[in-house]
Amino acid sequence: GELPLLKPLVEKGVNIEYMDPNGRSLLLAAVYYQQKEVVDYLLEKDADKWAADIEGDTAVHIAVAAGNLRIVQSLAKADFGFNTQNNRGETPLHFACQLDAKVIAPIVQQLLNNGANPAVTDNNEITAWHYAVNRNVSSDILALMQKAQQKIKQESAAVDDEIDTLLAIGDIET
Repeated sequence: GELPLLKPLVEKGVNIEYMDPNGRSLLLAAVYYQQKEVVDYLLEKDADKWAADIEGDTAVHIAVAAGNLRIVQSLAKADFGFNTQNNRGETPLHFACQLDAKVIAPIVQQLLNNGANPAVTDNNEITAWHYAVNRNVSSDILALMQKAQQKIKQESAAVDDEIDTLLAIGDIET
């Protein structure tokens, strides 16, 4: 790994938010090169977790595209946005549903456990559901996606009910 080389530079004040010409910060580069220890270190140093490259891909998009569950798990601990869309409107879940069958299940489960919404559409009005069905993913994954979607709908309905209650008692105005 590159961590022994990076630590002294960061301690001397190197800007960890520097972006290369492709819009990659150190965090994005560490994810791209699958350097988990560097990713963890940069997260400890409060690297910008919302940084995106010129395609709009975030660290989560890149980790998912690489099929790297360990890095996805590290990013989950840092509370990344799992519904963040890139320039094409794709979320990390869109990427995950296009992965090889051997790696898809644990990554999709990790994303769904962290609030990924399978119904978010990309710029072409395609959802992660579409990718999953077209790729003939297992019924287990489809069931996970359905359960996550139901949970999101229930949470949304609860928020709507709370807003209606507040409107009824006059605590908020429309």
